[in-house]
Amino acid sequence: MKIATLIAVYVNWDFTRVHGIGWGWAGVIWLYSIIIYFPLDIFKFIICYS
Repeated sequence: MKIATLIAVYVNWDFTRVHGIGWGWAGVIWLYSIIIYFPLDIFKFIICYS
């Protein structure tokens, strides 16, 4: 996920008209992932091992 973030922030491919999203949006995406997926992983382990 770290490499994907670096690509998303710094990419500048003119031939495909793709430009980086910047660190602000990358932070929003990381925050969303932590808030949503971390509790889901805990819930998954509770279900799996109960």
